[in-house]
Amino acid sequence: MVNNKFHLNIVVNDEETSEYWLEEYCEGMTHEIYRVKLSDKLERKYFSDISRIIYKKTKAVVFAIEVNSERGKPVIRLNPNDFLVNNIKENDIHVYAICHDKVTAESIETIEMNKEERSRYFINKDLKTKEDKKFLEEWFENGNYSSSDDDAPMLDSENGGNGGSSGFHPRLTNGFGS
Repeated sequence: MVNNKFHLNIVVNDEETSEYWLEEYCEGMTHEIYRVKLSDKLERKYFSDISRIIYKKTKAVVFAIEVNSERGKPVIRLNPNDFLVNNIKENDIHVYAICHDKVTAESIETIEMNKEERSRYFINKDLKTKEDKKFLEEWFENGNYSSSDDDAPMLDSENGGNGGSSGFHPRLTNGFGS
């Protein structure tokens, strides 16, 4: 029989080790997990290479990838090192990253793009945000929503439902990705 219990015994003998552990722990508390769209420039690369590139350029730790399945439902894979990333736009591919702030996380969206490509990307993103907001305003103005309406448009899970810079997603959903 295999024992699935895991025991962790930490013995801290000196003050220096104790202070180092506490400093490291406090720094970790300043990090957050973000879900961000993957840059199109990382097409045809393995997940392990993508993680390495992102870490070198942003110090963000990418630990998972989300790809829309053939049925249109998102599939999340943790650390799929040998996964070859293709069709980033078609599959609406996102990665999950641990980093200090939202600015760092959003830089993953444009990694390896030149200045002109980044400008074009943010202009298109801003237009999409405005379109999504307009859709929601019309949805509510037309009386299409009641507090018990399960078909009401949900905030895009990309921004954690907080109305962040990526705006709203106009598709009708009933929970996470369904």
